[in-house]
Amino acid sequence: MALSGELSDLSLAELIEFFCNQRKTGRLKVIYPRGPGYFFLHAGSVVHAEVGTLRGIEAVYYALTLPNASFKFSATPEPGERTINQPWTSVVLEGLRRMDEGIQPADPFPANHAAPVAGGHRNPLGLVCSQSECESNESTKSRNRDGCPDNRLH
Repeated sequence: MALSGELSDLSLAELIEFFCNQRKTGRLKVIYPRGPGYFFLHAGSVVHAEVGTLRGIEAVYYALTLPNASFKFSATPEPGERTINQPWTSVVLEGLRRMDEGIQPADPFPANHAAPVAGGHRNPLGLVCSQSECESNESTKSRNRDGCPDNRLH
């Protein structure tokens, strides 16, 4: 079964719940602006998730915080690893609890993995920084609260 669409009227949690209730096995690929996420199901259970550098439940927690995206579900063999050993409802409830308490998930796309930005690059906090400014101050490692050199915002 191949299925594709948009996560605009339906949340990721609702979509995966649908596949779990149908006892599906396959891979759900969700395309976010910063990169894809992969959710592997086996016989109606989510067994593995990947978003950027995050794996398992942490990848799910991050994905639950993201808005609209497109998706494609396809029947595929099981993933090589199993990183989730909890029922989907437990994973979602914990993710929602974290969101309610303002606990921010880890960033799966750290600055050193980010795509180049015209006219510079992204600093450790994901803000655009002039390449020449950062190179000239690389030896001092002096950064302000936004991760830019010399306490300047760009």
